[in-house]
Amino acid sequence: MRLHPQSYSHSHVPVRSLMARASLLLALLAICLPTCTLALRRSALLHPLSKEMTTQAPETFEVEWKTSRGTFVTRSERKWAPHFVDRIWALTVNGYYEQTRFYRVIEGFVAQWGVQGDVSISRVYNYENDVPGAILHPQPAQMEMFPGLSNVKGAMAYSTSFLPATKTRPPLSWNASADVFINTVDNV
Repeated sequence: MRLHPQSYSHSHVPVRSLMARASLLLALLAICLPTCTLALRRSALLHPLSKEMTTQAPETFEVEWKTSRGTFVTRSERKWAPHFVDRIWALTVNGYYEQTRFYRVIEGFVAQWGVQGDVSISRVYNYENDVPGAILHPQPAQMEMFPGLSNVKGAMAYSTSFLPATKTRPPLSWNASADVFINTVDNV
């Protein structure tokens, strides 16, 4: 059987029906696209060595953090600590911090957050599990390179263990993964 263009027409479908179908399609897209985006972002978070998680951050960027107690903005610059800034960029862009809660606030010291609510993602960034790419490699502390930036009120950093300097190496921070804190006072 051969179809002729004139016999394959939609002229018999009422315009209202076409509008309803278009509205339904748009509604489905509105539901599916965020879900697909979330699935892709979750996949990136589960694979710390993926392209999405290893992309270099811009030289400078700001993040607006919305909390139940208000909003604050942090600024990051790669020159301060390139690996850490790249990590905060990747985690933020991929939605890691969207469902985290402040779990430690010590008045006159720090406010800390960064434990993921999704257990499978949280396991990846738990330093005890040693997932490749999840824990940042030790890097020299940059404090002496940027005087006045370390541990001042409002400064944000990863929660890490700190190894003091020895005769053969500078001080190192290690086991940084995703937990961050912000100084609520000058902790110099």
